[in-house]
Amino acid sequence: MTLDALRWLLPLYPVCAVLLGARGIYHLFQLESYQFPGYFRTLRRNPLHAWLPGLLLSAGCMLLYYLFDRARIAWGEGWALTATAIVLLAASCLLGWAVARLLTERNAKKKFVFTGRMKRLYGTSAVVLAALSYLLAASPLAVLPALWPLLLPVWVALCGLLAWPLEKLISECYFRDARRKLLANPRLIRIGITGSYGKTSVKHILGTLLSEKYPTLITPASFNTPMGVSRAIRERLTPSHQVFVGEMGARHVGDI
Repeated sequence: MTLDALRWLLPLYPVCAVLLGARGIYHLFQLESYQFPGYFRTLRRNPLHAWLPGLLLSAGCMLLYYLFDRARIAWGEGWALTATAIVLLAASCLLGWAVARLLTERNAKKKFVFTGRMKRLYGTSAVVLAALSYLLAASPLAVLPALWPLLLPVWVALCGLLAWPLEKLISECYFRDARRKLLANPRLIRIGITGSYGKTSVKHILGTLLSEKYPTLITPASFNTPMGVSRAIRERLTPSHQVFVGEMGARHVGDI
């Protein structure tokens, strides 16, 4: 590759590193049901997990750019520089993986799940962050693409905002389908359990008692968001069920 062609490869270093290394921040967003007020409150409560990933990723990418520049000075254009650029791209992926491993929340209430919504958020992030990186790479200061990860929590929120219209449309389709399945069985007894503590335990106890006499469906695990309850209804509710017990979280206005 020529040097001009390799310059198109360099802006991908921070993109690859961030997409792998920002898992903890995406997890915070997921834990708050992709709601922005709760997400920003969580960032304020956890400044270390919020800002340290971006700092580490930015510092690592600056080091990768420095190594590429030293290789360019030492070897000039040619296969050696091309091989170095590719190795450094792999190193950026390794950097992101290491940061994610280092800063994974060990005691999170719920584990990170690569759901359909999260996949779409990652896809949006890949496009937005690549565009941002290439835009900064066109500036005279070549190191600028390595600096945008410093505002990583902000970029995650921006990508979530851009993905919101599509997610809203998908959610409404899911809600309508779940509502249709519930109304299709007018004899179905529907029980909702909410509260501050003990929702999951009460749900399992009640579901066990009712299942002794009635075909009963309870929402699995701690599925208690509107989307989680809708998914349980769409995927598991059958005409033979006589009782449905749903756990309902109330973290945000409108959840119930």
